[in-house]
Amino acid sequence: MEKPSSDVLRIVDECLSGTLLSHDDALRLCEVEAYTADYYVLKYALHRMAYEASNGVAEIHGQIGIDANPCATGDCEFCSFAVMNGARPNEKHEMPLDTILSYARKYYDSGANCLTIMITADYNWDQFLSYVEAVHAALPDFPIMGNMGDMDEKMAAELKAAGAGSIYHAIRMGEGTITRIPRETRVKTIEAAHAAGLKVATCNEMILPRFSYEEVIDQLELSASLGCEAGFTTGMIPVPGTKMYDAERYSWTRGEVFSAIFRMMVGTKRMPFGNENMEWAEVGTNPRDDKLETEKDGLGMSVYKLQLEYENKEWTVVHGPSQYW
Repeated sequence: MEKPSSDVLRIVDECLSGTLLSHDDALRLCEVEAYTADYYVLKYALHRMAYEASNGVAEIHGQIGIDANPCATGDCEFCSFAVMNGARPNEKHEMPLDTILSYARKYYDSGANCLTIMITADYNWDQFLSYVEAVHAALPDFPIMGNMGDMDEKMAAELKAAGAGSIYHAIRMGEGTITRIPRETRVKTIEAAHAAGLKVATCNEMILPRFSYEEVIDQLELSASLGCEAGFTTGMIPVPGTKMYDAERYSWTRGEVFSAIFRMMVGTKRMPFGNENMEWAEVGTNPRDDKLETEKDGLGMSVYKLQLEYENKEWTVVHGPSQYW
């Protein structure tokens, strides 16, 4: 029987005892391959630490993607909305307010813990704020998370005043190259959100084999340093028609290694939600597929399905508005 490596056992034991993962040890763990003994040790650490960080609670958020207009600001090589890709040729779509309110009510009634309203980076900011205000007025105890482009402190304060309590904001590997947005701009948005009193769920997206382990660890360490309230790691879902559709990528199984590394960097005293225990049900548009209704023929899943999935994994799923967000 294959036995775990002694250095991996040492690293994991130290992190389970409260030590945060060092740079050199993180680089060592990047070498762990899927379905090896070392992989299962990391998987154990990830599950145990995530469970401890959240007291065994999982959350399901509901997301509404409200537009599918061509986006030139980021023009991201992996995104179905990007002008450069043309994955949605000549498609312009904006969800009307009554439909947004209907979806929000359905999420609320199904026991979702928080509502994410997502727009493309070029969407009209004042229009977005008006929709946030309308949803907040209709469902005042339902936490709202904004998923939008970059913003400064003034815009962050406006979003807070409109009724949002948090944002989702990823920092992608390759910012400034596979996107047209400098990494510093993404960081400043997170800082602006915190300055306005908004919580932040962040994600280290586009962890791909094209990037060195040193680059990946630099990215994870930056993300861990920003004080976000939730944090994720992910690779890429290929979208037909995008420039990166055929890009080499890690399997989801291999990706769990990077999730474990990130969790061991932040420990269990903060960032209670991440890959293991927070997920989004989705309706409307989605940058990770090319459908107008992702819930019908795309990637979107229902709140009920996700609740059942977490309950079957023995997580505690609280139905209704989150007290955290």
